[in-house]
Amino acid sequence: MFGYNAVLLDMETAFLYGKLEEEIYMEIPSGYKEVYQEVESDTVIKLQTAMYGLIQAARQWFKRLSDVLITLGFAPCESDPCLMYRIN
Repeated sequence: MFGYNAVLLDMETAFLYGKLEEEIYMEIPSGYKEVYQEVESDTVIKLQTAMYGLIQAARQWFKRLSDVLITLGFAPCESDPCLMYRIN
């Protein structure tokens, strides 16, 4: 109608491997405890990268994506910063 070109992407593994800016620790998952009997029940592990279900995962992924898009000439929309645009 207006002659705009739009591109939509769906990334199935978008939240995996995101870089974390803060230290995050979690309890060891139950399946891991069953395999490794020597692990104590109160042991925690430090996350090296983001994972699904982590509150910071979506924020870290979008930060990384927007940094790349900005270097490619895109800019965030004033009314919705999640919407990126580029004028050719």
